[in-house]
Amino acid sequence: MDTMIMSVPAVALSGDGRVLSHCRTEKRDGTNHAVYRTLRVTDGRELKRYVTDGYRCRGVALDRTGALLAMHVYKAEWAVGGVRKGNRLLRADGTEQTADPTGRLLGDPEHPVVPVWDETGVTGLSLETSDHPLHLVVVHPLILDDARTLVAHIETRKAPPDHVGNRLALVDATTGHVKTQVKRPPRDSAMNPDAAHTLAVNEAQTLVADVVGRDRIQIRRIPSLREVAEITTRMPPVDKQGRAGLSLLFLPGGDELVTLSGTRIEHFDARSGRRLTKTLDARKLGLPGKTPALTTSDGNPPDSGYALNRRPEPGLVQIVVRGQSRLYAVDLRTGKEVRGLRVALGPDNDRAFLDPSGRYAAAKTKGSMVELWSVGAGHPPERVLGPLGPLGANDVSWGDGFTLGFTGRGSEFYMAAGNSVRFQYAGDPSRFETYDFAEDQYFLAATRDGRTLLRVQNGVVNLLSLDPGRWKRHLCEVLGRDLTDGERRGLPRLPAAVCPD
Repeated sequence: MDTMIMSVPAVALSGDGRVLSHCRTEKRDGTNHAVYRTLRVTDGRELKRYVTDGYRCRGVALDRTGALLAMHVYKAEWAVGGVRKGNRLLRADGTEQTADPTGRLLGDPEHPVVPVWDETGVTGLSLETSDHPLHLVVVHPLILDDARTLVAHIETRKAPPDHVGNRLALVDATTGHVKTQVKRPPRDSAMNPDAAHTLAVNEAQTLVADVVGRDRIQIRRIPSLREVAEITTRMPPVDKQGRAGLSLLFLPGGDELVTLSGTRIEHFDARSGRRLTKTLDARKLGLPGKTPALTTSDGNPPDSGYALNRRPEPGLVQIVVRGQSRLYAVDLRTGKEVRGLRVALGPDNDRAFLDPSGRYAAAKTKGSMVELWSVGAGHPPERVLGPLGPLGANDVSWGDGFTLGFTGRGSEFYMAAGNSVRFQYAGDPSRFETYDFAEDQYFLAATRDGRTLLRVQNGVVNLLSLDPGRWKRHLCEVLGRDLTDGERRGLPRLPAAVCPD
């Protein structure tokens, strides 16, 4: 006879023994749902019934009086609800556990804690509840330099497919609280731009540019999100799936916005929406080499073969052409290349961008590795570090899940990819610092200094602060003492004394 043993309790009893909760799977509208019923023990009367999005029963936990229960929905997602009439079901996020819940719920409704156990012991799983019907579209949020505010597209939980990302919001990433939100215009019938280029924030972080149509960009103030201008670009190429080949960036030090619609480059004053220079066509700049063909591929918008980036000089942009390893500097006012600023990198490099000083470049190879180059005037370009990587090549993803950039502090460069975050100095390649993790990470974004990162763990988005001093203070506040020899085992090398006496 085959026997299946389930160690996860589908039944929980309140601490005072008066309320019982149990789960069973029911088919509704052709789909299995985990249904949790809460009963009064004395007479079996049903106090509350919750139908969750889970397709099978997992753990359930009740508090001391049976007034609050927590239900494990899937991986890191939980649901928390009260048993009184009128109580609503709240989503709660924890971390994915291989340990089993004990059936007991601790804490309070705002900060519930589920004790979980495995063969090594019992720990408390803290749940973060959210009572608003919104969630982040975490394709490409941006983190402001306060290290906690996200600029992101959000949507209602039950939003239909054509309403994805129907609001623009400022979100407190530490609490999930939506600080400010505005409705975005209805989506164009064929509009699905490259997710990595739908939002841009200026250097002062006072304006956000939001792509709201195939050729439309709304400019809003931060933090009010009040609209100050709307810009219409040349129509970019659009594929059969509605993906548009439109990208945008703010120039350094001001409010000038530059867009690339296919091969056409346009230059605007973001605050007024006024065009500052004539439209340029990258194919007509007289750049050497063969003109690249427009390409399309599954999951990506049309690619014109031209990539646009910033340069430190006022009014100039950088162009890289597919199949070439040269960086071209183009003056937006004259519409001509500045030949004296042309830089030739290695033959394996296909994308690159400069640091704020223009003296160094970070270049990607065709094998998705990263190299740092010295490209300052007065000497030939020279690779000073690398290859590092590969980018996005781990058991979590291929081609995404990483973030990198120059921090603006001297020649400092950061790269968060795979199972580490690395800080390297292009001007002093022997100087570096690394933060290593036990497993691969999926990074979404970072602050400009690279010290605060947004990552996804088990479907939950959280902030990671790379501040050893902060970790130390938190550890000492929680423990109230230094680590024992047993607690130090398995941890990275630590100083002899972590917590002061």
